[in-house]
Amino acid sequence: VCGPPGAGKTTLVDALVKADPRFARPTWRVTARDETGDVVDEAAFDENLDELAVAFGVGDDAAGPDEEATLLESAVVRKRGLPRSELLGRADGRTAVLDCDVETARRLESVRGARLVGVWVSLNSLEALRERLTRLEAERAMRASPDAANDALAADVAATVAGRLAAVVDDIDFGVRSPMIEFTIISSDSVDESAARLRKAAEYVFS
Repeated sequence: VCGPPGAGKTTLVDALVKADPRFARPTWRVTARDETGDVVDEAAFDENLDELAVAFGVGDDAAGPDEEATLLESAVVRKRGLPRSELLGRADGRTAVLDCDVETARRLESVRGARLVGVWVSLNSLEALRERLTRLEAERAMRASPDAANDALAADVAATVAGRLAAVVDDIDFGVRSPMIEFTIISSDSVDESAARLRKAAEYVFS
């Protein structure tokens, strides 16, 4: 389930997993940090790279997509990866479903042996996306810095939203052109309606 940030992907995938026991979220393998922010378990992560179907932060790669990343997390490379066992031939017999950004979706396209059914989730306009991102970023900024001045928070939120929106045009191009994307959901509708559309698309996995 792919789309621009703030489109509602996580909410819809959570609803699908809750409603249909045939689906499960794969668990990412992630390096941890100590209290100073230093990565502490890189060696263990690197020893098992061959088990990963998708990896970020390895070699010359950037830290990888993380919509929740703080400035510290962006500065200190964190390695993240999806083990093949979480995606293909899962021990629990379930089908993996994940909400992801475009870069992760691109990498999933190259996973050998995977049958991918892509669902693009977005809002009905860039302005709607701007409004939702602004609200989400403002809530996050208030949780992170409850004592910060309102003007400073507003400026930080505006800068973050502008940066995310700058990448949305390329994201939309992927949603239009990728052969992996077979369904589209405009999530400006009610959550229940959008969740019903995702459940209908998910049935295609088993056809």
